Amino acid sequence: MTPEEHKQLIQMSDRLEQLNVTRIQALIQLATFRNQPLTDLMQTLGCLRVLPSMIISS
Repeated sequence: MTPEEHKQLIQMSDRLEQLNVTRIQALIQLATFRNQPLTDLMQTLGCLRVLPSMIISS
């Protein structure tokens, strides 16, 4: 990888991280508006996959 390609990769990675922050902030606002836990909202919207190992049984 050339230095220019490395620089571009870092810029793209930083941009992706910022977009993810913006997305999570919007999801938090929507969850608050709906009075719904964030993880429930994300699961409803298909943003969160629940793995069997994540399920807590009582």
